[in-house]
Amino acid sequence: MNNQPNKPKISREQYERIMAKRRAQKIKAARRKRILTLIIAAVIIALVIGAVIMVKRNLNFKNPDEIFSTLESSQSSSAQHSDSTQDSTETTQSSQPTQSNENRISFVACGDNIIHEGIFRDAQNRAKNGEKYNFKDMYAGVADIISAADLSYVVQETPMAGEKYGASGYPSFNTPQEDGDTLVDLGFDVVNIATNHMLDQGSQGLADSIDFWKTKDITLLGAFTKSDYDNIRTTTKNGITIAWISYTYSTNGYTLNSSSNLLIPYIDEGDIVRQAALASQVGDIVIATMHWGTDSSEVITSEQRRVAKLLCDSGVDVILGSHSHTLQDVEMLTSSDGSHQTLCYYSLGNLISSMLYYNLMVGGIASFDIVKDENGVRVENPLVTPIMCQYEKIDYGNTTSFPYNLALYVLEKYPAELVEKHGAQIDGAFTYNDLIARAKNAVNSEYLPSFYK
Repeated sequence: MNNQPNKPKISREQYERIMAKRRAQKIKAARRKRILTLIIAAVIIALVIGAVIMVKRNLNFKNPDEIFSTLESSQSSSAQHSDSTQDSTETTQSSQPTQSNENRISFVACGDNIIHEGIFRDAQNRAKNGEKYNFKDMYAGVADIISAADLSYVVQETPMAGEKYGASGYPSFNTPQEDGDTLVDLGFDVVNIATNHMLDQGSQGLADSIDFWKTKDITLLGAFTKSDYDNIRTTTKNGITIAWISYTYSTNGYTLNSSSNLLIPYIDEGDIVRQAALASQVGDIVIATMHWGTDSSEVITSEQRRVAKLLCDSGVDVILGSHSHTLQDVEMLTSSDGSHQTLCYYSLGNLISSMLYYNLMVGGIASFDIVKDENGVRVENPLVTPIMCQYEKIDYGNTTSFPYNLALYVLEKYPAELVEKHGAQIDGAFTYNDLIARAKNAVNSEYLPSFYK
């Protein structure tokens, strides 16, 4: 027995109408599909044409073949550039050192600034516009060297106690303070007064000299009280700190009053060892200033060499020597254990003076760079530039003569025609070649400018 419901029956006519409707729907769907395909194709073509036009406009190609040719070339070039860029980057990284934080100081040092009576008389004669003294022009020939350095040092051999003491020359000096003003104006940043003449005007004269220098924006060396002798003087420039220790061999027999609180920094082995250690704790580099040796002698004494070795063994990095009034040699010393080196200028001679002999007229300006980086602190480019102090003389009878026309020159620029006029010719004839030979004989050629080699 069949329990399924009976299906409705349709006529042949109804069936054909249904089938015709289905065929019409299929045809309509196919037509829509073709139209959609055409639209998509048209959009694609339009996009391609637009892209070709843009490329052609930007790259200024004349026909489509060039476009595809150049695109292929561009792809190849791009790949090569990528490889090249990678290689270049690797090369740059391997060939260029990593940027370091390097600090550097250009440093110059001058010898003894000795103002004899004739010099301050000459400065009086040059004064103008209400000045009492004019020292400035005397230094003009070396002024650029001094001002160009980051730090400049000078030995002020003679006291500057002030007018109440009266200006005086050899043997008990008192230099007009106007010369101190000139030194500061020239650009000296560090002034050393630890010399054998520092007590020429007595204990109070030294105190008054110190008071004068304290009014200036400088580092003052050699000025100590009993309570601050181990207070190491320092100068900081360009991120580098210089620690200073300063000594003199003598004060010409003068001594401090018992009531004075000042202290004279005489050369003493125990002080050197102790203070060099203290200096190394507060400075990146330690410089010792030494007033030592034999007056007017070109020979480096055994005592200079002994103390220099002690300074080197104690960790001092640079020694600046003075007092002999002559230019002496430069050496790189090595400590006894081989672990340390010290650049030693045994004597820079005079900056300005009116001493009697030509070998005392040839001085030197030391120069070097102090460099600090991740490897530590070191000295580079040590040099001595020889200088010449020119003066002429006016004779006042048989016993008195005073120099005039004082002027400093870099020796290699010193006019040869001035030699015959030099006041020191009175005390011993010399030629221009004698001056050049003096510089060459005094200093190892390694530390002289190329002019002398």
